[in-house]
Amino acid sequence: MTTTSGQMTTASEASEGQTTTKLADLERRRRALALDAREGKRGAARELEEIESAIAALERDEERQELADRERVDRDAAAAAKQAEDRRRELQRQLAELLPRREAAARAVERAAEDLVAACNALALVGKNMFRISHDLGRPRARLNLDVQIAGYLQWRLGAVCDLPRPDRTYRRPLVEVVGGERQVKS
Repeated sequence: MTTTSGQMTTASEASEGQTTTKLADLERRRRALALDAREGKRGAARELEEIESAIAALERDEERQELADRERVDRDAAAAAKQAEDRRRELQRQLAELLPRREAAARAVERAAEDLVAACNALALVGKNMFRISHDLGRPRARLNLDVQIAGYLQWRLGAVCDLPRPDRTYRRPLVEVVGGERQVKS
């Protein structure tokens, strides 16, 4: 519904406005009839009774509308609370379902990490031995010490899983290429 000023109103608001206007009109008429009845005007008392009944009915209807509006708000709030509770329960169920999977995945990562650490230690030891030999040959090559290369490579690979700074481009390729293979020994 649109008012004369062009504003949109709901049916409830429009009904309220009409009821208020009608009540005001009835109250004015009631005052006039009360005076007429006191002055003994014929039929005024009967008409006053009818007006007072109409006023009572309008007030009762208005009160019922207010009650219904409040009940609608309460029911909507209760439905929203139930929906939020249902959502919370569903999310808790999903969390409970994921917990064993998380634990199993953590165990798998732990086993893989132990293997990775052992493999990295073995590679680092080879690099240290190669560096020692190159030193004994009189031409020490720091690049043969593989600690930095291993760390850069792991930083690149683990950067896909967690937030780590990107390593130098040199380390963003397969580890066998990073450590250089035979090229480092021959040159």
